[in-house]
Amino acid sequence: MTVPTKPLPDEREDQQGREDPKQRARELASKAIDKVTDPTASPDDQASRKRKLIKGPEEFQKVRRDRNRK
Repeated sequence: MTVPTKPLPDEREDQQGREDPKQRARELASKAIDKVTDPTASPDDQASRKRKLIKGPEEFQKVRRDRNRK
């Protein structure tokens, strides 16, 4: 006889049985950026800086494979 158990928080999975690696990477990046954010900056400045960090330098935007080219 087996007893069903709840998965641990790190074992969260989607309906297909796997956690989305892209979503996991986004969450980890967001948490890492939040840790080093300047707390004295306004929330608008913090959000702007975070977007710039995630988007990356202009020189590399065209060569990124994970972004659609415009």
